[in-house]
Amino acid sequence: MSDHTHDPDSRKFAILIAVVDDYIQTGEPVGSLALLARHDLGVSPATIRNEMAELENLGYLQQPHTSAGRVPSAKGYRLYVDSISEPTGLEDVEARWIREAYDAQRDATTLIQQTARLVSEATSYTAMVLGPRYAKAVFRDLKFLRLPGGRLLMVLTTDVGLLEHRVIDLPDGLTDEDLAEVSRNLNQSLRGLILGKLTRGYVRTLGTGSAAQRWLVGAIFDALGGTGQADADDKVYLGGTANILSQPDFGDLDVVRDLLGFLERDRLVSELLSRPPAGHVQVFIGAENPYQELQSCSLVMAAFGAGERVMGTVGVLGPTRMRYGHVMSVVSYVSGQLTNVLTRQMRR
Repeated sequence: MSDHTHDPDSRKFAILIAVVDDYIQTGEPVGSLALLARHDLGVSPATIRNEMAELENLGYLQQPHTSAGRVPSAKGYRLYVDSISEPTGLEDVEARWIREAYDAQRDATTLIQQTARLVSEATSYTAMVLGPRYAKAVFRDLKFLRLPGGRLLMVLTTDVGLLEHRVIDLPDGLTDEDLAEVSRNLNQSLRGLILGKLTRGYVRTLGTGSAAQRWLVGAIFDALGGTGQADADDKVYLGGTANILSQPDFGDLDVVRDLLGFLERDRLVSELLSRPPAGHVQVFIGAENPYQELQSCSLVMAAFGAGERVMGTVGVLGPTRMRYGHVMSVVSYVSGQLTNVLTRQMRR
């Protein structure tokens, strides 16, 4: 049997799909009699036993030492996932719940932060979201608000509605007129520019007013300059990390410790989620994952964007005995909803 879903030996394929479905649902090794009872395969128990033995020989199934039943191998899961051309595991009520979360009037930053929680609740696995890099975002607007104690709150809005907040201490003598002039000057000069390309030299040329105004422009650049730093710029959000502890497949404490340690390292999670192209869901099973800590896991992820720009990634991490159809549906639907929201924001 080849690795293609259009294999001429469709009986073996049907039996493999049935075994994977049953094992995902029950967590118990699947025997021929149980398979016969739950599926209308149109063949005898002896034929099912023979086909399952052949699937084991081909590397699609494996037999735990303590059981007469069989479980899928990573190769079997891969063929199963490749057979899901259009994920359809999302209930109408789930889709409506997700849609309503994104229809609520909130800023895009909050939506992205809450996506990890939303996806983990929908799947019962651990969700990871890589948010947009501000270095690639486009300047839309900068607002100032005086705070008590001589401080200033700055709120930067990008073209897709992402917000960045900073607070700076103001020197004595900086007037409301100074703030208004600097705000007007920066908003006129920077609108439409990519944040990561704003250099100190360029921004200095905008501070052509009083010494106080020039100081303020420099302080604003220093405070917002972190948005252009690639390393400090990765926004990683996690949801449902504790779900790892409730997965029976993760009974090995060393595996759990390695997984939790990996998830604490934003840089690694960011690298993991930086790979998917826009437009479709990707699934990495077991040893297909690039990090040793994840090789007992499966990862499902998809990019989201605004217009033609890829802005970030939604990912789900769980055991290889994952409800693939459902998780792929959730990830696909959520990334699509996020893309719709960010694209609408950009076109305002």
